Amino acid sequence: MPVRRVSSPDPVLHRIAPFGLAASAGTCLVVDLDPASPPLPGPSLFELARDGVTAAHLRSARSGVAVISNGGTTEAEASDLLASLMSGWPAVVLRVPPDQPSIPVLSFDPPELRPRRAFRAVWQSSVRGSRAPGVVLPPLKRSTVRSLCGGVVEPRSAWVKAWTPVWENSWM
Repeated sequence: MPVRRVSSPDPVLHRIAPFGLAASAGTCLVVDLDPASPPLPGPSLFELARDGVTAAHLRSARSGVAVISNGGTTEAEASDLLASLMSGWPAVVLRVPPDQPSIPVLSFDPPELRPRRAFRAVWQSSVRGSRAPGVVLPPLKRSTVRSLCGGVVEPRSAWVKAWTPVWENSWM
């Protein structure tokens, strides 16, 4: 079962990146491990630790993206629960704080904001035709950003499809 840790210093990308990466896998569980960020939609790790998990939490009943929000729990506090949750899903995306090891998701444009020395990452472009080491995501429409912020993902979109290479073993 592949697991990918993702984060971004940009608050919008930090919120929407897990949904794009998860949707590109087809069937995937997103678990929010960043207690300092605004919560993602869905039941929280805190609630699951308190109330217990059901079979629906432990494996996918259908294709698509399922989300477990944080609820103020750290990764260390939820380690046993995480192991249980991750064991039944074909793919898992963990949203982690930006200071932890992860696949970085960075804004690529405008040119003044680009790092002097580009490194392998997932790059969110604001203009078509941008190139960088790693994956370059196509520009997003405002309506798509709003939908993604609410946890609504269109799995057939070019933006979601652009995430697919991140699941390859070479990203590990």
